[in-house]
Amino acid sequence: MDSSEKPRRTMNEALRTGRLNDEALAFVNGAAAKPATTQAPVSASATDTQPAAAGTVSMSFRLPAQLSARLIEVAVRRKLRHERPFSQQDIVAEALAAWLKGHDY
Repeated sequence: MDSSEKPRRTMNEALRTGRLNDEALAFVNGAAAKPATTQAPVSASATDTQPAAAGTVSMSFRLPAQLSARLIEVAVRRKLRHERPFSQQDIVAEALAAWLKGHDY
């Protein structure tokens, strides 16, 4: 260990110190910490240029290889032209929101 590095301690050792703030205790106990600020809901319209809401969740999907390749290509082209949405996440979120709206969901 380098002399400038702090010695590491186990989780048990850290919990025994009793110096955890409320946010840290909530994390350790699996409780959701209260957000510091609240944000207005993001519109789900297809013409919305806002990025995905801060309250996103991780999901996993399998897509056909061709669709995945096209999504990557479109995202790169849009990013180069500074066109929003340009991240794969935002493009998929906007497309899914439009599909759900078009099918009355």
